[in-house]
This record gives sequence, C-alpha cells and structure tokens, in this order.
Amino acid sequence: LTAEYNEPGRFLTIPGYEWSGNTGLGGDHNVWYRTEGRPIYRSSRALVADTSMPENDAHSAVDMMTKLEKEDAIVVAHVGGRYADIKYAHDAKLEPSVEVHSSWGTFEWILNDAFECGYKIGIVASSDGHKGRPGSEFPGNSQFGSFGGLTCHLLPELDRDHFFSAFRRRQHYATTGARIFMDVTAQIDETVHQIGEIIQTTSDHVTLNVEVIGTAPLERIDVFDGKDIIETIRPWDLSNQIERLRITCAGQHYRGRGRLVKWEVAARLDAGQINKYKTINFWNPNRQPKLISETEISWETVTTGGASAVDLWLDGFSGSDKLFIETNQGSMTLDANKIEVAGVTQECGGMDIRLSFIASVKTLLEY
Repeated sequence: LTAEYNEPGRFLTIPGYEWSGNTGLGGDHNVWYRTEGRPIYRSSRALVADTSMPENDAHSAVDMMTKLEKEDAIVVAHVGGRYADIKYAHDAKLEPSVEVHSSWGTFEWILNDAFECGYKIGIVASSDGHKGRPGSEFPGNSQFGSFGGLTCHLLPELDRDHFFSAFRRRQHYATTGARIFMDVTAQIDETVHQIGEIIQTTSDHVTLNVEVIGTAPLERIDVFDGKDIIETIRPWDLSNQIERLRITCAGQHYRGRGRLVKWEVAARLDAGQINKYKTINFWNPNRQPKLISETEISWETVTTGGASAVDLWLDGFSGSDKLFIETNQGSMTLDANKIEVAGVTQECGGMDIRLSFIASVKTLLEY
C-alpha cells in the first residue's frame, strides 16, 4: 500500500509499524523503513495466531534495536499507553528523536529524560488518535485529551532519501497541531548552523536567529538551554491595568494510562468586569465555559500533560482587586498587582498538575 501511493515530489509514504512492548521492556516505539518488504519485529505474539518466523520476535526494546542495527530504519520513542523508557533502551544511530506530543497528550518529560542521559535528540509530534485522521486528529469524547501533533521536516526534495537523511540529522521540529513555519539557526563566528546540528566550538558567543510565522499573532518565544529557560521574548509591553488574563489548567497524573486530569473551575472577580472570553485547547463542544455574571465564569476541561486555558478580557481590574479561583485540583486567591507577564503558578499534585495565571495585553499584534 505504501509503495502504491508513494509519489516523490508530491506525496510521501513511509512503511513502518509500532513496536508495542510494555514500559518495563522499553515501551512503545515507532519504526520506519526506507523500503517495503522489511521484517516486523514483534514485541510478543499476543492476539497473533501465526507462530512462524520466531527469529522476528524481539521481546525487549534492546532486542528490537539490536535486530534493526543492520536495517535501513529509523526509530522514535513513542508515548501512548505503554510509554517508552529511553533510559532503558536507546541507540543514537537508530533513534534520532523522541515524541513529545500526540492525541494522547504532551510529554516534555521524555525530552528531559533524554537531556538527563546526555542524548543528542530531536523532537517530533504525531496524531495517533485511532480515528484515521492523521494531521487533523481531534480527541473526541474519549480517553484522548489533545489535538494531534505535527512534525515539520526540512527537506530540499520530497522523497524518501531526503526524508531519511534529514530525519537522521534531526532537521525537524514539532508542534501541538498548529501549522507553524519556523527557521532557527545558530551563528558562531562566520558559520551558520542549521537546526539539528551537533556543534563543538571554543567560541564564547553564539547568535541565535529565529524566524516564526504562526497561525495567530506571536505571544512569546522561550529560549531553553537543556531543561532551563534562559530567556523569554515578548513583542509587547504590559500596561498598569490587566486588560487580559489567562487562566491555565495543565499537567497529568503520571506517565502512563490514566494520565488524564479532569478539571472543574470557577473564577470570580471582586472588582471590575469580564467583557468577553476565549478558550484555548477546548476540543469538546460539551465542555465550554459558562459566563455566570459580569464577574463570574466557570468551566470544565481535561488535560493530559498539555494545557487548557481561558483568556478573560477585563475592565477595571487592577491594584489590590482580587481574583478568586476554586477548582477540584486546588484553589487560590490573587491580587491583580501580583499577576504579571511571567505569571503565577500553583502546583496541584500528580506528576505536574498545575494552575497558572498570566497577564497579557488586550490585542496581540501581527508583525
């Protein structure tokens, strides 16, 4: 089927499969081949009546990667029900990247695992929503809590050879579903380096060049050094009065199945008023906010490692005016003058369940 529909320059197909071992044996991994007809190395024979070709059994991720050493293949650590453990198994020649987002949720923790191990790794995102809509995978009313992700590969030509070459050099980036164009380069002395390159230098200075074309006005750019944010760039300044307030529910209970967090939220102002609101990552039509009065709003949502937020456009909320938040995960009271662009965050347990509050401007401009 992949051979039939592969049209270089127009539509690219890649043959592959998912190796679905339990986490204790390495966890889920996606495997892609450059050509058709290559073997499927099975994690087990569960639900498979065919017992032929036992040489293709690979009962751990280590076994699977050992068998793939002589193949023209790419492996990516996948987070689904049986999340990948890259500390247990990783082969840099086979596995250039880890998956940080899909319909299952957002999993920046797997990237942090890679940093802790000293891996040189790229990031990808995918759909994996089981509804047959790759690239446009909504979660629906199910155990999925996120819109499917996308990976942008930087290719000079659309064919398998260029795809495999760029993939292995980590020349790609991931989004949580938005079709964002991004060009990131690092200049050291007179040399410009592309995304994914591994660089050794004695220079003490690097210039990072970033071009972003988004699907909405740019809110901010966070620059990381490993797991740490070293700079945040915002193309706007905040006035003395909060014109726009973002309340964000985020996080997950733990890494595996059952990570989904259910939220019930009520927000109230003791001064000022709510003029309007807008949702971010509210994918279920039956879970939309309810504006109870000009000072009160409530909503229900779910998160699976990522974030779900409500933006409130406010008038007359400043100084010592108070915001009261009550949720089933945690509650707090905030003065308006304590809410800044950097935000206020309250940890609510689980793996990384949290509430955050960020002040913004009424209108973000396009540049």
